Amino acid sequence: MSKTVRKQLLNSIEWMNRAALQIAEVGETKRPYFLQALQEHAVALGTRIEALKGLDTQSVPVLEEICEAIYETSMADAQSCGDAIAHLLALITNLREVFAEEFPDLTEVVFLPYNLAMWDSLESVWRKYASDPQVECHVIPIPYYEKDPQGNYKDVHYDGPDYPKDVPVEDYREYDLRLHHPDMIFIHNPYDQCNHVTTVPTEYFSCYIKDYTEKLIYIPYFVLNEIDPQNQKAIDGMKHFCYTPGTIFADEVWLQSENMRQIYIKEYAIAAVMHGREINPQELYRRFVAYGSPKYDKLFEARERALRDELEIPDDWKPVLYREDGTKRKTVLYNISLSAMLQHSDKMLDKIRRVLQTFYENREDIALLWRPHPLYLQTIESMQPELRDGYLQIVNRYREEKWGIYDESAELDRALVVADAYYGDQSSLVALCKELKIPIMLEDIEV
Repeated sequence: MSKTVRKQLLNSIEWMNRAALQIAEVGETKRPYFLQALQEHAVALGTRIEALKGLDTQSVPVLEEICEAIYETSMADAQSCGDAIAHLLALITNLREVFAEEFPDLTEVVFLPYNLAMWDSLESVWRKYASDPQVECHVIPIPYYEKDPQGNYKDVHYDGPDYPKDVPVEDYREYDLRLHHPDMIFIHNPYDQCNHVTTVPTEYFSCYIKDYTEKLIYIPYFVLNEIDPQNQKAIDGMKHFCYTPGTIFADEVWLQSENMRQIYIKEYAIAAVMHGREINPQELYRRFVAYGSPKYDKLFEARERALRDELEIPDDWKPVLYREDGTKRKTVLYNISLSAMLQHSDKMLDKIRRVLQTFYENREDIALLWRPHPLYLQTIESMQPELRDGYLQIVNRYREEKWGIYDESAELDRALVVADAYYGDQSSLVALCKELKIPIMLEDIEV
């Protein structure tokens, strides 16, 4: 139960106490109206507690006793009315104590991930709060839709059942954000209606859920190569991330570094003025904070598991990664970006074919681990549908031949830890590879 809701319910109990005290002071003609209001208030309070916490609570039976005591007070004569009111007040005092013990003063924190492959941008934050006894945590994966080229919704995806077993997910249909009004909500989807490829249901747009919490926090699902805040040319290539519905409506935006924070503040302010929004510089400095990216936390945790020989490798990867004598081949992580496909179209497909052919010819010495962006196919279908068949033909052939690894799992950290080198497009994976000091080679579409 959130602090806001708990305070509201405690205020309701205090109101009941004040109303019961006034019953003794009003005349017999007004007493029925006070008792009726008290009865309605008790019923409403019980209904709300059941909606929040289910039928099996300790507080609701006390409220039922209070309702009975209200009825007994309404039937009491002048001689016994005082005793009836005293009994009623004692029950309300008991309710206050039972409620306080049953629902301690905790912070309620909700995580609303959508695409499982992006859960690593929230996971370490969730683990921190989930281990805090003063926090009530909820992980509530929400569905998301693909869009067709006209922007219409088509296929719906829900990744809830696929989360790791140690992450207790809850059904989004059974948790009412308005009712619970959590103290904090974390999101990693900043786009609301502005994404051309996928979207979450309208009721989960940041512009709406900001009203259902005391603090909406947006953490980017990606990391970027570090940029000097004075390097405007590099900033121009990423500034579209700085002004989105997520950055507009969030109370806080958690960023990977202080440099990135300075860039976000500056570019947000410029874009906000261009769109006619008033800005408060002090508020922007409070909103954008440099806490580091949880993606790095996940990556370093996977590296530690690998060093302890505890990293789980899929069985179908092993013949690719290891020779028959047990020695490990050098492994190259191959990644193609959405922007490269959108920019180069058919030339990108030809480039992929050439890359795969080169690695096929060197498969005895080098293992290829191809990991596309998790929304790669959906982006093609939405924005360049004419490339879909050609791309799927390449992917299907590669997967069928089984000389390399095709990784579309949610475990990006595993692919990075297994890799000895990176080859492909400029992407957020490059920043992660730099953290692990993995050699990087960026591909040239013309080569």
